[in-house]
Amino acid sequence: FDVFGQVGIPEKVKPLPVPPHGLRYEYDYELYQTGEAIPANRCELDGGTDDEENPMEFTVQPPLPEGLSLDPRTGEITGTVLYSRLRGDLVPAVDLGRPLRFVVTADNGVGCAECEVQMVIMRAPQVFAYDHTDVTYQAGEKFIAFSTETIKAAEEKKWKRPTDGPVDIARTIQINRPIKDSILGTRVS
Repeated sequence: FDVFGQVGIPEKVKPLPVPPHGLRYEYDYELYQTGEAIPANRCELDGGTDDEENPMEFTVQPPLPEGLSLDPRTGEITGTVLYSRLRGDLVPAVDLGRPLRFVVTADNGVGCAECEVQMVIMRAPQVFAYDHTDVTYQAGEKFIAFSTETIKAAEEKKWKRPTDGPVDIARTIQINRPIKDSILGTRVS
């Protein structure tokens, strides 16, 4: 018995729950490529109660592109964006390399913390393949290949190939000057 009338050990008082604060991501601005898995983007909180009575839950607005996901329990962003599955405004954003902005919210029922995550998703480069390539033209340091079908179509339009020296675009155009009435130079005078 103590002075205030209590018998034995007093009951342990549970501290009040604390709202989340200081939400941040490992990568808050990142460049990703379609078709490749992104590195897991983990978040951290400076504090906040996360227990049975006040579990931390994570949400994101607007929704992430299809293929990426936010773990509602940990806040981790993972996945792979496939260009073929993009819809709406995401297609031109990816084509033009525009930054996408998302707000991630950590909420434990007592309060919430927000953090902006930005990403630029770039379309994977397309591989060029030329079938039946017979002629290669050099322009500076780059080579341009023409297929048999392209050469045949040009010859049907009466284009001539240079007969002496290396084959290059400038000499080919010079030899095949257009007639006065033709802008595209489809015929040789």
